[in-house]
Amino acid sequence: MMKSLRELNTVDRSRAICDYCLQDVTHNRQGEFEEMLFCKDCDAKAHPSCMKYSSTLAAQALSYPWQCVECKTCSSCFTARDGASILFCDGCDKAYHMLCHEPEVITKPEGKWLCSSCLNDPGISLEDFSEEENGLESDVASFSSELQTSGANSTRLSTVSPPVNSNHSQINNIPDSTNWTAAQVAEYFTNAGFTKQASVFAEEEIDGKSLLLLQRTDVVSGMTFKLGPAVKIYEHIVKLQRASSRKRSYHQQNGMS
Repeated sequence: MMKSLRELNTVDRSRAICDYCLQDVTHNRQGEFEEMLFCKDCDAKAHPSCMKYSSTLAAQALSYPWQCVECKTCSSCFTARDGASILFCDGCDKAYHMLCHEPEVITKPEGKWLCSSCLNDPGISLEDFSEEENGLESDVASFSSELQTSGANSTRLSTVSPPVNSNHSQINNIPDSTNWTAAQVAEYFTNAGFTKQASVFAEEEIDGKSLLLLQRTDVVSGMTFKLGPAVKIYEHIVKLQRASSRKRSYHQQNGMS
């Protein structure tokens, strides 16, 4: 009788092979023992360090039935609908729709985001999640700097982003991709370090306007990228989308064309 996928996921995990480094639990990329994360809904598996998880994030993800990015569902409503409004917590790797989270998240946060459970956990702080550790490259250093220093005595991320007007100078530091050609989109991702993947944007004729309409599932599941690069590429796309949206809002509020 054929075993179910869930049963296969629990068979001899000590001999399972990481999807990234192709090593088992006895050897990660540093040649050290490291427990692997196993998606509860598919056969995805990886060392946390191969996905550039911080030690704190890895410990949190290993403590509950984890889902890979392709299977991730909202931890409140347990669906993956409206993927554009789903936030990923950098403290526990759980996902939440902005309106499902308690309290609701009114504006998409820039940079790192912690869910309310992690915000209230005294063992978790922003210092646990550097940009390099979690593998999320920042397009603008000032965004990261502001997030880490915002608030006189706070070491937690707010679930609500600062007003648009206060960030106009920082918004201008992110390129406006609205009128880019497909070649310019490809060039952007080449310069961002995704040389192999950049050509796909040109081949699929994804120009700036199309880029700003892409959702997480389009990038992770529909563009033949490996999971690791796909997640990082989507982070870049989200930053471009947010910058474009906020620039439009700023121009409208200030009567600019």
